[in-house]
Amino acid sequence: ATFSNYLPQNSVLPLLDMLQSRAGADAESMVYLCGGSGTGKSHLLQACCQEQAGSALYLPLKELSSHAPQEVLRGLETLDRVCIDDIQAIAGNRDWEVALFGLVNLGMFLYIFLFAHAGFASGLMATLRATFIAYGIASVLGLILALLSELKVRERTFLIHGILGVVLVGISLWYFTRPQVEVVLVGTLDQRIAIIKGTPQGITNEIRDGDAFDLEGRSVKIRSVATVEKAIDLFQNNKRVSGALLPAGSVDPSWPQIWKTEYLAKEYSFPGYAILSLRLGLSLLTGAAALNGLHPLRVLAAFLIDTLRGIPMLVIVLYIGLPLAGAVKELSGGVISIPNMFRGIIAIGIGYSAYMAEIFRAGIEAIPKGQIEAARTMGLREWMIVRLVILPQAIKIITPALGNEFIAMLKDTALLSVLSIRDVTMRMREFQAATFLAFTPFNTAALLYVALTLAASSVLKTLERRQKVGEG
Repeated sequence: ATFSNYLPQNSVLPLLDMLQSRAGADAESMVYLCGGSGTGKSHLLQACCQEQAGSALYLPLKELSSHAPQEVLRGLETLDRVCIDDIQAIAGNRDWEVALFGLVNLGMFLYIFLFAHAGFASGLMATLRATFIAYGIASVLGLILALLSELKVRERTFLIHGILGVVLVGISLWYFTRPQVEVVLVGTLDQRIAIIKGTPQGITNEIRDGDAFDLEGRSVKIRSVATVEKAIDLFQNNKRVSGALLPAGSVDPSWPQIWKTEYLAKEYSFPGYAILSLRLGLSLLTGAAALNGLHPLRVLAAFLIDTLRGIPMLVIVLYIGLPLAGAVKELSGGVISIPNMFRGIIAIGIGYSAYMAEIFRAGIEAIPKGQIEAARTMGLREWMIVRLVILPQAIKIITPALGNEFIAMLKDTALLSVLSIRDVTMRMREFQAATFLAFTPFNTAALLYVALTLAASSVLKTLERRQKVGEG
């Protein structure tokens, strides 16, 4: 048989080894690697598709199909499509795959019609969905933090961070130098003052407390309105509103003016302060990194890991689920409104990312340094070294630890019930409140969690056994 050089090397070499084991040393004279692109195709197709190829080629290829059939077929497909059906027939019988596909579909059909309602009613689906999504978020963030923890200082590291800091200062100054909004308080202070929504809290407090006026300790009542037109309408037609804080351009000259001030609009002030805060944080990181001879992003990763590991998970869930989500909604003007379920998922994912980062870091450091140096000697870029050399080996090493984190996260999803997420714990609490049963609901919840953790443990042990078999 003659093989074309279009076949991948990882498909030809296993076939050579199997031919030698079947036919002995004489098999080396039967298989050649053809360097030409013209006759190699026809010879290969004849050798694979015709009966004259003999059992010496047929049996090893069939045996190879149980190990890497896709690699063989992928290489053969690059040569010709004429005899691809015969090649697939030689590669082995795939009837078991069709049967497996049918069983999977039947199982999904039975689940939807027989068990899905029970799963949603008991909160199992909410628990599983939160666990899987949060685990994905924690894995991605943890891997990023672990990779940042391995960064090395380069010659231009601090120069780049210095230039970035100067750029951030320039951007923040541009925001702070934007034209300010002039507002005028018109009317009297006898009744309520109409203040438009979005007015800075400092100006509102100054009017409410009477700091801008000589009121001898008396406070001023205010009323929040949505628009300028609404404020003007209340000021002119409502007896309970005697004044309004209006933009200078909408004030009638005939109205009595009590007080004037200026402020920077929120669309300029918020980005300006945010960028300035980022600049200050970058300065602190750069200074700490320079003192310790570390990369600034490595210092940031270490700070985030230590901080997240030091905060209880319940506090993280409450902080992200309640005040932080509310602040995001307010700053976005109501555009970004995160549902409770995803608030809890994000909180669990962020909380566990610190633990996942330590696991990934341990796996990365377990890889021999000689392999990394050899990869660099071969000319591989850093991202290629991570993808092709480090991660495949690190994942095998840390699989048990990753499984333990998944089980721990599965149980910690019970904390999401404080955000009124209807998971297993919340559903059992609702059932207990409706039936006044003391033990039954929570015994059921405990049994469900035990069943979930046992199922997850079985899957993880199966994965570990498969890895050991593959290594053997």
